[in-house]
Amino acid sequence: MIALDKMTIDLLKSIQQQKRPTIYSPQNGDLAGFQVRAERLLFLADVGFIELSFAPTRETKSGRGYVEDVVVRNITPRGLRAIAEADPLA
Repeated sequence: MIALDKMTIDLLKSIQQQKRPTIYSPQNGDLAGFQVRAERLLFLADVGFIELSFAPTRETKSGRGYVEDVVVRNITPRGLRAIAEADPLA
């Protein structure tokens, strides 16, 4: 299994609690600050821990290709196992 840090496990736990697809986007217009969270979400999708509803939206004005939002559909059984393995009391 992949070793996950606390921030990523907490993110998985929040996704586990969602009842419908959720849009993750920058808070207070902090596009650059959102990139860490966006990259973690994309990593979790790449390794099969979550499913995305759509491909992430990327901005084009700055030329940096920042991720503007990520729509998470749900957590997968593999993501649930990752939570259980990281926190046996969960």
